[in-house]
Amino acid sequence: MDTGQFEAIGADRDTRLEDAIKKTAPGTALRHALDMIIAGHMGALICVGDTDNVLAAGDDGFKLDVSFTANRLFELCKMDGAIVVDKDLTKILRANYHLNPNPSLPTSETGTRHRTAARMSLLTHATVISVSERRAVVNVYVDGKGFELKPVSGIMASVNQIVVAMQNTRQQLDRSLLRLTSLELDNFVTLGDVTSILYLFEVLMTAGEELNDCIIQLGSEGKITLM
Repeated sequence: MDTGQFEAIGADRDTRLEDAIKKTAPGTALRHALDMIIAGHMGALICVGDTDNVLAAGDDGFKLDVSFTANRLFELCKMDGAIVVDKDLTKILRANYHLNPNPSLPTSETGTRHRTAARMSLLTHATVISVSERRAVVNVYVDGKGFELKPVSGIMASVNQIVVAMQNTRQQLDRSLLRLTSLELDNFVTLGDVTSILYLFEVLMTAGEELNDCIIQLGSEGKITLM
């Protein structure tokens, strides 16, 4: 496989992971269910999408094919096993489903539920969500890559830090641009003057990307930050 193919696979995984984060962001029905599961001190294993391959990797359980709601998902998670949901989050297809992913699939996870989730995300194109009953942590897996969902308070703390850093960097950049203009008029510009300004631009753009990631994670709670 050449470099271009690896980059394409990585880009596809990042796109799918971003979509998964949006589906589990505050304000969504799925996030509401996850919050209830954590509040109820329960664990859960939820597979969203690629249902044919997910069902092929397991057995038993209860066939439901009922409309998806946050309350139904929460109640079904009181049983052991996995919950299988369609990709559009409109139907709950299976409950108490026993998944059997290939144990040879690589994973660095340690808990049984998280290991199963990581392997299912490698075996299928499903978004797999694992809720730890003991640690009250939610992980989202896509292609074996896990992402821990943070509470809104934690994300907002990061947002405040990033915004302050961006404001300081922008002020420093404005001063540097004024200085560069003066140096150009006197024909005293050096390569170091130019590279220092490019560095500040890069810092500002990187911080902006981090802020956008936080806004995606905030979901409906990120409207003010976005404005």
